[in-house]
Amino acid sequence: MADRVFVFGNIGHMDQLPKSGGQSSARRVMKGFRSEGIDIIPIRRHRAEIASKWGHRLEVGYFAVHDLVKMISKMLFRKRKNSVFMQMTFAGALVPYEYILATTARLMGYKNMLYLQGGLVMDTYPKGGKLHKWLFKHTMNKQSLVLFEGYDALLLTQQVSSSHLMYFPSYVVDEVIPESVPAKPADELNLCYFGRMSPVKNPIVSLKVFELLCERHPDMNIHLTLVGSDVIHPDYVNELNTLILQSPYKDHITRKENSPFEYLIEMMQKQHFYLFPTKEKAEGHSNALNEAMSQGLIPIASDYHFNKTIIGDEHLVVKGYEPEDYADCIDQVLKGGRMQELSEKMWRRVKDNYSFSKVNGDVCNEIKKL
Repeated sequence: MADRVFVFGNIGHMDQLPKSGGQSSARRVMKGFRSEGIDIIPIRRHRAEIASKWGHRLEVGYFAVHDLVKMISKMLFRKRKNSVFMQMTFAGALVPYEYILATTARLMGYKNMLYLQGGLVMDTYPKGGKLHKWLFKHTMNKQSLVLFEGYDALLLTQQVSSSHLMYFPSYVVDEVIPESVPAKPADELNLCYFGRMSPVKNPIVSLKVFELLCERHPDMNIHLTLVGSDVIHPDYVNELNTLILQSPYKDHITRKENSPFEYLIEMMQKQHFYLFPTKEKAEGHSNALNEAMSQGLIPIASDYHFNKTIIGDEHLVVKGYEPEDYADCIDQVLKGGRMQELSEKMWRRVKDNYSFSKVNGDVCNEIKKL
């Protein structure tokens, strides 16, 4: 019976706010495992932050060795019995490193477990060469248990590996899911985005969607809230902030840097729509999307990776990234009089499928069987 898990992943510095959805997810997963009596020993993987091409390569190369040594030093003299080494990772370009880590753990006498986050595998495995496919297959075959953030990724892996595979979607803790949909303001229309302010998350598209709606509905009281930052793309953040200052509707825009979850919960109580035109290459089951839906926000998201499956309503996903299409989608909801219906549908979807009580226990039971 496994009761100790060495978790290797991008967890960030625990005394700081998470810098990405991936870090938030990793911390939530570890906390969930601990709640079921599993001892967690975190091994922090470095999060690359240098934007330049060669700087990024040097940073990644150096810390690949550094983090491997850190992993070995933490595990070499620990008891193997009832212990498991778990990678929280994303496949793609990381597949060779995942293979090395899994092989190293097995050579040290540990069982392997892997949590495949994000949807990157859906793009990279079908296009990968023979070596990439071989490494992915054999990395999966070295695992005693593989957990998947997206069900489509599980189905793909099922075709190449006979390891024990299990769906483990991102979840929201039950305590933050209200007993009913929070009452939204009736005299205004509020749009928001919270998360990384990076080019692949497209907050500038969200800003343009807001401005289009303001132009189309001059008699409506429309507001936009943008919360987040990004140290990797400061030029993009500066461009966004400049566009906000230049907007004719700037008095109706609230702009915040990274903020505590308590602020986000309070902010979401007043919001109607969550804008999510993401094209993040590793996008999976977004924590922010989950959290927004749990508060009865109606997501308007790109038709990318798992978004359509998570939302469960194809009318709320948009092909491409033209602001007009996202504004049209919101207008269709408004004209159809479906605001309350969709708000309750999104809240219920998270409560029934993506809450801690619905997800965590089953996964922990499978870990304990290892």
